[in-house]
Amino acid sequence: MVSRGVMATFLWCLAGEPPGTFGVFADVPDNVFFARAVAWMADNEITTGASPTTFSPDDLVNRAQVITFIWRLVNTAGAWG
Repeated sequence: MVSRGVMATFLWCLAGEPPGTFGVFADVPDNVFFARAVAWMADNEITTGASPTTFSPDDLVNRAQVITFIWRLVNTAGAWG
């Protein structure tokens, strides 16, 4: 199992490290390694967060969340940089 922040980073790297808008979630500071990944996921609706204002980056990602992230990534044309 990996954290939600690490999973975001995996998917972001897979997509070619495209840009994203910082400051989307209160619990993702701009200076953490996964900030760009989470911002990109939010911009492309690959994630809606754990709540409207949080991403919960340190929580473990479960199988359902992994599948949801991948499904949204594959079905989001703009997500591929």
